[in-house]
Amino acid sequence: MTTAPKMQDRAKALFTQVEIDVITAMKELRAKNNGESVFEITEVSFASNVRDNDETLRALYTLEGKSLVQPDPVGDFTSSRWKITEGGVRAAEML
Repeated sequence: MTTAPKMQDRAKALFTQVEIDVITAMKELRAKNNGESVFEITEVSFASNVRDNDETLRALYTLEGKSLVQPDPVGDFTSSRWKITEGGVRAAEML
C-alpha cells in the first residue's frame, strides 16, 4: 500500500536547498525583529548560512518569481534590500 507524499515533502520538491535556507532565514529574521520584513542581502546571507551574496541574490530572484519575496522598493531588482511577503511567510512555515 502506498501513501501520498506529505504536503511538506511536495513543497520541498519545488525549492532548492538554498531557496529554502533563504526564505526560512527571512521568516526567522522577521520573527526576531518584531514583524519587520525588509532585510539587507548581507543580513539574509549571514542568517541563512549562504555566505555568497550572489547565490543569495539568485535565490531571491527565484523566490520573487514565486511571489514569496520582493525587492524594496518594489520593482528595483538592483536593490540590496528585500522583503518577505505574507505568502513567503506561509511558504516558509510549510517548509
